[in-house]
Amino acid sequence: MTSSHKRFLSAYFTLPPISLCARGSDAWKQVFPFTEPGGAWTFSGRVALFAGLRQIQLPVGSTVLVPSYFQGTEIDTLIAAGYKLRFYAIDDNFEVDLADVEQKLDDNVSALYIIHYFGLPQRLGVISAFCQQKGIRLIEDCALSFLSKEGDTWLGSRGDVSLFSIYKSVALPHGGYVVTKNPTQPPELQSPPLFSTLLQTADLVAQHVRSASAHGIINRLWNRTNDLRKGIADKTVVSGTITLDQKTLCYSASKVVPRLMRLNDPHWVIERRRANFALLHSRLRHLSALPVETLAEGACPLFYPIYVENKPRFRAELMRRGVGSVNLWSQPHSASPCEKWGSVAKWRSTILELPIHQQLDGDDVERVAREILHLTRRTSAPKPAAKSAVSAAG
Repeated sequence: MTSSHKRFLSAYFTLPPISLCARGSDAWKQVFPFTEPGGAWTFSGRVALFAGLRQIQLPVGSTVLVPSYFQGTEIDTLIAAGYKLRFYAIDDNFEVDLADVEQKLDDNVSALYIIHYFGLPQRLGVISAFCQQKGIRLIEDCALSFLSKEGDTWLGSRGDVSLFSIYKSVALPHGGYVVTKNPTQPPELQSPPLFSTLLQTADLVAQHVRSASAHGIINRLWNRTNDLRKGIADKTVVSGTITLDQKTLCYSASKVVPRLMRLNDPHWVIERRRANFALLHSRLRHLSALPVETLAEGACPLFYPIYVENKPRFRAELMRRGVGSVNLWSQPHSASPCEKWGSVAKWRSTILELPIHQQLDGDDVERVAREILHLTRRTSAPKPAAKSAVSAAG
């Protein structure tokens, strides 16, 4: 059990109240995708996808090839936008299986949808060339890969539509971003409700206060008010839901979002996350879901994924020890027959994402590693053999 003086290590970053008084800088405007002409803020990544498809006028009713491993809201968004779906395989390196993609092509296919898993790059050059050769559009899902590159190429820079969930990478109440090639017109979106923005900004501040006490009064109150907080959130639109709320599809980002972006130095974010990944990888490589020895140049991962047994129980115990984690993509989707691929079912049931975000320092990451190693040793330790009836009788 962690001692009470240790702070709670949140799975995501928080918003320190004092930072709201800082002036910050415009450094964020100098990095992709904000340097792209025609790029636009949206409420979330799923809104960015919906708006981007309309911008490039992808034929409604056509087929989009989508990966077998996905979160689910992107599937809902594509269906809501009027597209048919056909699923293709992802290999054991979490890379697009282009041979399987090619087998799924027909005259009705209009686009290939790719996901940069955990913030790590797909083979963009090869995939982009494939799409050009086949005459189909490329959709890049960069929801988990803001600030990440493949070498010198920004993820999202090759797609005909590229979508970002910026609020998953820095402390924002909401905020997606869309970049398209040859947009016909900017997306027509309206400002989100003020109550929604205030609620989720307050939540980021409250998360910061909570993180000061892993097992104190604040943390206990937080856990006991889950239903109350959910009830309040249900009265408005919020980002980060596990299902698509179609009411959000008309919203851009609040004017508060660019103001809060000033609090983030993108180069520092990249440096810290790469360093945290490398340190955790040096401690937990034997548990890693990523078949890599070192982090590729330019990559800026969002999480560190590991394999665990009995994920719900493991995650709950990790939480009790003061470390947050993320259970991404554990549920299949009714539109997908993809559980026939054994790897997908395994990934959904066993991959747990650990925090490596920019608000963690080296000591924090070492603590995450220690807690994981403690729990994995305990869960994998052989159970003592039961005494036989003879020995028990003496």
